[in-house]
Amino acid sequence: MSQQTKQRNIISALQKREICLLKKNVPEPKNVDLAKQFKISPGQVTDILKNSAKWLAIDPNSYQAKLKKARFSNLSKVEEALIIWIEKALECNLTITGSLIQQKSLKFAELLEVTDFKASSGWLEKFKKRYSISAFNKHGESLSAPVKEIPEMRENLKTVIKQYQPDDVFNCDETGLYWKMEPTRGLSTGPLSGTKQSKERITILLTCNATGTEKLIPLFIHKYQNPRPLNGISKSSLPVDYYWNNKAWMQISIWNDYLKKLDNKMRRANRNILLLVDNAPTHNLLDSLDLTNVTIHYLPPNTTSHLQPLDAGIIHSFKAHYRKLLLEKKIKAFDKQQITGNDELIDEEIEKANNIITNITSGQQLSIQRLIDSLSVDSSLSATDYITIDDGDMRKEMVTDNEIVSSLFPIEEEEDNDESSSTSLSTVFTKDAVVAFETAFNFLQQGDIEISYDEFKAFRTLKRK
Repeated sequence: MSQQTKQRNIISALQKREICLLKKNVPEPKNVDLAKQFKISPGQVTDILKNSAKWLAIDPNSYQAKLKKARFSNLSKVEEALIIWIEKALECNLTITGSLIQQKSLKFAELLEVTDFKASSGWLEKFKKRYSISAFNKHGESLSAPVKEIPEMRENLKTVIKQYQPDDVFNCDETGLYWKMEPTRGLSTGPLSGTKQSKERITILLTCNATGTEKLIPLFIHKYQNPRPLNGISKSSLPVDYYWNNKAWMQISIWNDYLKKLDNKMRRANRNILLLVDNAPTHNLLDSLDLTNVTIHYLPPNTTSHLQPLDAGIIHSFKAHYRKLLLEKKIKAFDKQQITGNDELIDEEIEKANNIITNITSGQQLSIQRLIDSLSVDSSLSATDYITIDDGDMRKEMVTDNEIVSSLFPIEEEEDNDESSSTSLSTVFTKDAVVAFETAFNFLQQGDIEISYDEFKAFRTLKRK
């Protein structure tokens, strides 16, 4: 007698959410009872509960709630890839039509192995509504808003801001940064040949309030999940909010996760804030995101250079300080005849640059120019050019469909293609750390170096722990 294969029943994302909610009841239902109720196997229930955070985050009223099988997660990947493509196309001033969006979505569905996706007119209309496509995809729209409309837009923005205290009005914006790029080909007594400037990029998102009294830690997007210099270092100990994908791009999933963390922070502080952002496609809010203490206000299309504070000098100041710190570190290493790996620099110097953001004066630009001059004899790059070297270069970067799809999946380790890569940290045992801390504390008490009372007090507090 032939044995019949038992068919695995498929349920929707909404039903999986319901299972996770039922499991929280008191008394807690058994997995076998939940399996009978939803006509699935106990093993399926176990698998669903392992991903309870994912299913509980589903908005029961969203289109995703009705999706079944792998189509749920992969379809969202198709749309995320599509949004990245739209943003890159708009940056290159390409005209985007509904038909073109449908064609690209089918291509991404094929690359992501999503079956039964038709890119129908109904899907297109829902997609445009979900991601507010009409807000930034107007045929023939100019690259900048009409100057005569700016005063009215400013007044409208003032009306929105007036409902909040200045301390509770925030602005954020991201920028690309060629974080390894130096103003010269290298440190040498003569010209060097065959050395290309590094255009390895990261993305930084800076956030601050209107009074300048509060700067949030930068959101940082790297190419790698676990680059070798961070081996053995907890991401939570870094002075940045660390994310990654293999193109170091901002993505909808990263943006929404960042907002969720910010909302939780403000809820704990019992604060309600206004966050001004540009209307980039990657700044869209997912249906599953429920913000209670952060209100998002999107600036009108093509007005960021007129209305966004971070575009009016703050990002420029950040880059100037970062590049100044980079040059200072290189010169110190050169004076000591040391070779420094750039990987050792990035998070520390980004934190410093963010903490000391000020208006960049002509005197500070002159200081950067002197540092450039002291590094090499073969560079004609000015301080201004060096500070803004990555401002326009990265915006108009059209990429292939395969590159976009691969950016949705993280790379865990960095390829070992840099001979000067820093070695990973060795494990420090508790007893050794205590001895080292005691030695450092005794050294500070001797007064051989000057530190403030607050700094000494903080060190003493750590010692007591």
